[in-house]
Amino acid sequence: MLSNEKWFGASAGFYPETIDQSLRYNYGDSPYLSRTADSGNRRTFTFSSWFKRSSFNNTNSIFGATLNGSNFFALRFRDTDDSDGGKLQILNYSGSFDMDLRTSQVFRDSTNWYHIVVAVDTTQSTSSDRVKLYVNGSQVTSFSTETYPSQNFETRVSNGHTETVGAEATTYSYIDGYIAEVNFIDGTALAPTSFGELKNSVWIPKSLSSLTYGTNGFRLTFADSSSLGDDTSGNTNDFTSSGLASTDVVLDSPTNSFCTLNTLDKSGGTISEGNLRYDTSVWDMATGTFLLPSGKWYYEVRVDAYDSSANAFSVGIIETSKQRLSGNSYYWSASGWSTSSQGYLYGVNVNGTTEYKISAGSAVSISSHPDIVQGSVIGIFIDLESSTTSIKYNVDGGTPFELFTGMQDTDYTIGVSDYQAQLTFNFGQDSTFAGQETAGGNTDANGKGDFHTALPSSHTDYLALCSSNLPDTTISPNQDTQADDHFDTLIYTGDGTSRDITGLEFQPDWIWQKSRSQTHDHFSVDSSRGIDQLLKISLTSAEQSGGNNFTKAFLSNGVTIGTDGVINNNGSTYVLWNWLGGGTLPTKTYKVVVVSDSGNKYRFRNSLDSATFGSSAVTLDLQEGGTYVFDWSDSTAQGHPIRFSTTSDGTHGGGSEYTTGVVKDDSGYKTTITVASGVATLYYYCQNHSGMGGQINTNTTHGQTNFDGSILSVSQTNETSGFSIVTYTGTGTNGETVGHGLGLAPSVCIIKSRTNSGYEWAYWHKDLTSGAKLYWNSTSAEITGQSMFNNSSGTHTIPTSTLLTLSGSSVANYALVNNSGSNHLAYVFAEIEGYSKFGSFTGNGSTDGTFIYTGFRPAWVLIKQTNSTGSWVMHDNKRSPFNVIDEDLFANLSSAESDNGVDKDFLSNGFKHRASHSAVNGSSSTYIYMAFAEQPFKFSNAR
Repeated sequence: MLSNEKWFGASAGFYPETIDQSLRYNYGDSPYLSRTADSGNRRTFTFSSWFKRSSFNNTNSIFGATLNGSNFFALRFRDTDDSDGGKLQILNYSGSFDMDLRTSQVFRDSTNWYHIVVAVDTTQSTSSDRVKLYVNGSQVTSFSTETYPSQNFETRVSNGHTETVGAEATTYSYIDGYIAEVNFIDGTALAPTSFGELKNSVWIPKSLSSLTYGTNGFRLTFADSSSLGDDTSGNTNDFTSSGLASTDVVLDSPTNSFCTLNTLDKSGGTISEGNLRYDTSVWDMATGTFLLPSGKWYYEVRVDAYDSSANAFSVGIIETSKQRLSGNSYYWSASGWSTSSQGYLYGVNVNGTTEYKISAGSAVSISSHPDIVQGSVIGIFIDLESSTTSIKYNVDGGTPFELFTGMQDTDYTIGVSDYQAQLTFNFGQDSTFAGQETAGGNTDANGKGDFHTALPSSHTDYLALCSSNLPDTTISPNQDTQADDHFDTLIYTGDGTSRDITGLEFQPDWIWQKSRSQTHDHFSVDSSRGIDQLLKISLTSAEQSGGNNFTKAFLSNGVTIGTDGVINNNGSTYVLWNWLGGGTLPTKTYKVVVVSDSGNKYRFRNSLDSATFGSSAVTLDLQEGGTYVFDWSDSTAQGHPIRFSTTSDGTHGGGSEYTTGVVKDDSGYKTTITVASGVATLYYYCQNHSGMGGQINTNTTHGQTNFDGSILSVSQTNETSGFSIVTYTGTGTNGETVGHGLGLAPSVCIIKSRTNSGYEWAYWHKDLTSGAKLYWNSTSAEITGQSMFNNSSGTHTIPTSTLLTLSGSSVANYALVNNSGSNHLAYVFAEIEGYSKFGSFTGNGSTDGTFIYTGFRPAWVLIKQTNSTGSWVMHDNKRSPFNVIDEDLFANLSSAESDNGVDKDFLSNGFKHRASHSAVNGSSSTYIYMAFAEQPFKFSNAR
């Protein structure tokens, strides 16, 4: 596993303005803040707040102004409004709806924070300008119900009524969740930019020092836990609290979000107290909201209610790929490990008067252990950094007790299984456990969090589960490169004229195109083959020239499309999915040796410098604009300086030395060339001896010769994002290898014969059954016994960090990946933390569907059922810019976009199925997926 040495503290400066606390509202306590407002401007005002949701089973009012049950104003979530739930509503009611805006989109993310702004100005002549709603800085313009107030309408706000924060009225519609930085501006309708700003596509808070609040305005920061309703605007419009306590001020905030229990990923039971308390009546299971990266992590659990004769529970971590099924899941009982459990919860189990350590479907009694009883505070120490990995626990600050070591290297989140016990968790946000303990005030190694007991001196490097402690990944809003520098989606409407489609932050190397409104095939073009060479993803046809589709070139921020009606029909809608490969300015070093092969000849070493390619003086493919270092420092080559010419064998063949873009470092035994645009075919040769070198093809297409395999390939690689495009010619021989250039073991590899019609797209995913494959253009289930990757002995060989090992003629359908004399194309992907995820899950057959952790807010997801037939389901954040995601396309079908009942929500830490359709969430069915990020979870806004 990776070291956390470079991860922590790297993003300290991302938020120029931090919010350090929030107020936790627990629905069961009927919580609210209230005041009697003075008379003020009832026509023009702005309300702003940050909000983190906890539950979705009631009406949650963030702000209200109420005279009585027939006369009120409210901003609220309508979770019971219809089958979707989670809609935001702005209303003014006076016996009937004077104002009623209900969003089409739903807000069902309980992991991170929303910023909500409502700007009202009923003096505007245009009705839609009278009420504006913004979420995370973007205006919401789609409403399922859309009734605007009349011009100059006077709302119930600032009318001498009771105004509430966290409820619709003092007796109704309490919120369940966290609220932070509440601002009310009396007399002015402001844009969201008065309260926040975009930073690398993330909406963050900004300084509010310039705000003018007006007579009835107020600001609630909850910084003073002894005065929860303290107005810090200068107006002293203070609120009185009810159902809230000083211990409800917690560290969870929009600039440092803490882990909680995941209400979207539980088999049953009740989660409360800001999703930190778990109660069950039967055995049930819940998980946490954080996907745990490598590192050392610490959290606490208080045993609130426990009867050793009747109750039992388990706490620890769980593999994210093991889904929470309904009932009797993941627990140890007197009769043994649950037969319905998939059995991958690691931690401590308390059952009767005996403690157990539990792991991977087994439980072992702990012979010597601290007593865990009602009122105990258990500390859980999770080490995913050390080579052995481990879990330890202690009780009430005692010496940590090792449970076990050697957990498998995979993805984990918090896991809890409970039988009639009550547990309250502290991931670092609340050491009082919702007011049950005295605050401890103990922090982690980074000075983060608030723990009940101090970390033992031997474990001070363990960290609280909060976003500021999460790794600042390579692709991140806090780095030079963001997710949309490597992948993004473009949508456009055709007009029948050749034109540029732009909007990307990069020049694409792979474009996947599909008509949304027409029945047409999926097109694939890439810079390795050329803009005019098409493959159809939904068919088995061979490569064909593009005609008048993509006609000019890849652009620095998009592509030029032609007039063909398939790609640019007037009035039709289209989507382009775009990936950055090796780009326009690649660099590569070739290490050169000299061998005796009918005279001295140049040969090339592989990228690991562990083997020499078997042929001499090979023809090289180099990319125009690329910079290539020829390292001839090997002892066999030092007397053979490499030079370049436009004539075969250079000065020995009657030609002259080519020097454009060439740097010679003979003392360092290196010759470097930056290949100019439009240069003719070149040759490499030895300055001192004839007959040693070979030809160099200088290509406008992208990629360069790769010597890692036994077959010479041309690859272009984006090592940052884990994506490469490889072309090669097959031999038909079992065990031939091809270099892919990633330097990481691939998770997905897709191969297509360019030459032969009728050949399937062969698709391999790391989570398929060993030796199995899928057909990308087909609905078929996984196919076993026909491995894409077999060695010379006929054994399935998983791709390595450098090589694909290709099956040959001894394997059925080998020709899909290695047909003798045929040209092949491979798209290869490796997983990159915070940017891409290639995993598997089990469906639950429910509209409250399976939750899948990705560790980021998704931009694009592809799903395929593996145990049965089913289409390849595709969703993205541009065709469906808000939840529910229901604009469906299928990679294997030419059909137009529609809603086929395979809905899901994209969330700040993954995605959740909202349909029981067998294509994505059939009961006990198995699935694989590919996902790419919009924002890494560390910085993601709730969606």
